[in-house]
Amino acid sequence: MKSVAREAGRGALHYIGLFAVLNLLFFLSMSLVFAIPNAQVRTNMERSMALLDWEGGYPRVFSPTDYSVMDSVMDTDMIAKALAAQEDSERGAFYAGMNLSGYTRYWHGYQVMLRPALRFFQYHEIRMLMGTALLLLLTALLCLVGRRAGAKVALALTLSLCMTNFFIVPMSMQFSNMHFVMVLACLAALRAASRGWSAHRMSLLFFAVGACAAFLDLLTTPLITLGMPLLLLLWLRAGLPDSSLGGELAFVAGRSAAWGCGYSATFAFKWVLGTLVTGKDIVADALYQVGFRINGSGDSVFTIPEVLHKNLRGILSPRLEAFLPLIGGLILLALIAALLLDRPARARFARALPMLLVAAFPYAWYAVLRNHSGIHYWFTFRAQMITVMALACAVLFVVDAGACARAVAARLPWRKSR
Repeated sequence: MKSVAREAGRGALHYIGLFAVLNLLFFLSMSLVFAIPNAQVRTNMERSMALLDWEGGYPRVFSPTDYSVMDSVMDTDMIAKALAAQEDSERGAFYAGMNLSGYTRYWHGYQVMLRPALRFFQYHEIRMLMGTALLLLLTALLCLVGRRAGAKVALALTLSLCMTNFFIVPMSMQFSNMHFVMVLACLAALRAASRGWSAHRMSLLFFAVGACAAFLDLLTTPLITLGMPLLLLLWLRAGLPDSSLGGELAFVAGRSAAWGCGYSATFAFKWVLGTLVTGKDIVADALYQVGFRINGSGDSVFTIPEVLHKNLRGILSPRLEAFLPLIGGLILLALIAALLLDRPARARFARALPMLLVAAFPYAWYAVLRNHSGIHYWFTFRAQMITVMALACAVLFVVDAGACARAVAARLPWRKSR
């Protein structure tokens, strides 16, 4: 018992130490970038604002639907916040890095990259650099997934990106942040798996990913930084001979809890630290916003079915939505056929169940944060990247088309007569 308690205490110290180091880095990095004089970012900031004003607040790209909208309003606000208010500058870099008048409940960690970038580049140049970097990282991820997990998983990842209209993501800072973290988290998870990391070290990784998501995000699609690397690990683990349903469910619960603790604790620390540094009651404002984002008020109250429908429409166009019963029926038929014709598929199906559990994560998020997910469905729908990836991986893992075809051929009358 003493050894167990000692190990638990040591593990808790690891989390506390990691939390302290990460949040110290977050605080110092925000203070450091706001030590850059306003004069050095003003010119490119003003030119960037002019470009965004010319584009309009919510330009649509590739199609006229709401799900092809770029959030240029928020990109404008992000760039505007790069120019610290005169009062903030006079109070010092610590104050300026914590205040960022408006949305003070967020860390605004993207400023660590944006503010130095505005020293040298305008928004359209930052957009090109950001898009190039994201596409290069994604290419590296697809190559690594293909090498470590196989072409099937690389195909599932590609499908999940396509069905959530990834094509406009690199054109928007607001949308790109969580995709950067997601890709880097996936690369880190695959590398950790190849090195045989223990469950504890893997949990620390997910804790750090959750903390980084809270630091950089403005509540867009943070869940993809949990779901996507988790699915890659589940695929790799499902192929192990000692894999069990109970063990995999425990793995999902443990890593999800670690990510959630890192995400929520980092947000809470910003509220407390911001209140201490600025003297404003950020904690009270944040708690009010949490309640509002969950329940809403007035015209901003949504039922769970309404929120789910709004977000589902993002991955199912009106034409595709009409074929949803057919698509679902074909997937169900393929699974049933595999289970009936291919005996090993029954064992594989049990191992795929944790993937199907992860597929439901976005809908649990929508149900809890239904106000936010109902208002901002036009970008929160991208969390369903997890769902598409999970369903594709589950089907590809369970269904062995070759084995099913051989089983059918063996049952044909002309085969028996031979």
